[in-house]
Amino acid sequence: MGATQQAQAQAQLDATREANRLEAYEPYERLGYQGQGIASIASGAPGQYQSSVVPNPTPLQTALGVGSTLSGIYGNIMGPYRTRTN
Repeated sequence: MGATQQAQAQAQLDATREANRLEAYEPYERLGYQGQGIASIASGAPGQYQSSVVPNPTPLQTALGVGSTLSGIYGNIMGPYRTRTN
């Protein structure tokens, strides 16, 4: 039960940290969007804006990615050496 409470508390802290990070980058995003709009008006061509702020992966996503990579490496190394029995 303690682990569940700790995981919940960590998830709340992670969400708060991510919200603060996105809030800090919001003025830059807004300026980039407005700059693209002004550039498209000046050139006469419609502009496209892509956000450059990407949320950080959660610890679970990171662990799953590492596990997937390690299992792929293990499978590639051990694949040729396995013997099959019928």
